[in-house]
Amino acid sequence: MPQAKIKRALYFSALNKLKAELSDLEVKEMIIVNNPVAVLSDGHNEHAEELKENLKKQCDLRGAVRDAERKTLEASKAIPGTAPSREGKADSETA
Repeated sequence: MPQAKIKRALYFSALNKLKAELSDLEVKEMIIVNNPVAVLSDGHNEHAEELKENLKKQCDLRGAVRDAERKTLEASKAIPGTAPSREGKADSETA
């Protein structure tokens, strides 16, 4: 496998892992926010702190996802005969 394809595959794999981690944090946010017992409990401040930390992690991950998407696209451009799509896969791989 040529070096460029390996590089693209690594970036694409990392991108998928980042997106999965971001999705997990988004689900956790929904659980925290939509749990009426947590909002009304004595530990309300703890839940607010947990939500704050969750949102900070999401922000960091979104930046990492953008970087990984950009690098995946750049790696795809280095491979002759491929036209990279928005998701970072070459069009020839999606067909």
